[in-house]
Amino acid sequence: MTQKFDAAAKFFMTWNPRDWMTLIGTSTDLEAEAIEPQDFAVDELDSDVSTVSARVDKLLRVLTDSPWIEHIEIQSFRDVRLPVRTCRYGIIPHYARKLPVRSTIILLTPEADGAELTGKYAASLPGGTQFLEYRYNIVRIWELPPEIFLQSGIGILALAPLSCINEADLPKLVTKIRKRVERELSPADQVDFWGGLAILMGLRLEGGLIDQLLKGAKNMRGSSYAQMLIEEGREEGLLEEARKNILRIVRLRFGITDIQLESALASINDLSNLEQILDESIVVQNLDEFMKQVIGNQEVASGP
Repeated sequence: MTQKFDAAAKFFMTWNPRDWMTLIGTSTDLEAEAIEPQDFAVDELDSDVSTVSARVDKLLRVLTDSPWIEHIEIQSFRDVRLPVRTCRYGIIPHYARKLPVRSTIILLTPEADGAELTGKYAASLPGGTQFLEYRYNIVRIWELPPEIFLQSGIGILALAPLSCINEADLPKLVTKIRKRVERELSPADQVDFWGGLAILMGLRLEGGLIDQLLKGAKNMRGSSYAQMLIEEGREEGLLEEARKNILRIVRLRFGITDIQLESALASINDLSNLEQILDESIVVQNLDEFMKQVIGNQEVASGP
């Protein structure tokens, strides 16, 4: 599941959200000496903008004389609708909080990149008149030097193995990471850190190499992060069971299952949403009517 990588990155955002501000506005030209601690306070906002059934990855309120909201989206896989989603997720808190919003997409791997990620989302009417433009930042982790992560806050240190570094240099990098982790984190937090780091390293390395690089690191078993992954696995199991039940009922009632239906169900990751569709599959009168409801449900879930 690609979601586990995004979840691992977001897990570290809860440690010290201000550390992630280091990534905003970075570039491949940034020298390690240019990294300076942020001198403003940051607090976390509720990421649930439930008025339109949307949840962003992270909203941070930057507490300066002229405050603004940092909206951060983390992506480990390609989503061609990401620009319009970013626009949507940025405009809503601007309206709700009455503060300027700056959106940044943090791409964890090259596979998450695409031609659609230009830094600007624009929409036009059929005649060509543009009615909307929304600009956003893009941070490509693999383009950044590892020094940015090694010399910044502990909150983004786990991203260092995904940076611009040769595989042959990873053992030295892990040694540097280990020194900081042992110096700065409590034993309990060290367990969580190594667990999260192992997940993120899976974006570019095979399991055997990860085990070799992290040999001797504190085991993540029993950590709060491990429990989070267990709960995530349980939820995915419930989602898959709901999808199978829907398809089974449709097959029994109508004799066939539509390939489009399977695709639509696979893209819905909200359990309550699937449970509602399951109820509908029992009472709906025909397959066409049911398909219209499912596709409509899917559009609401993913949103423009």
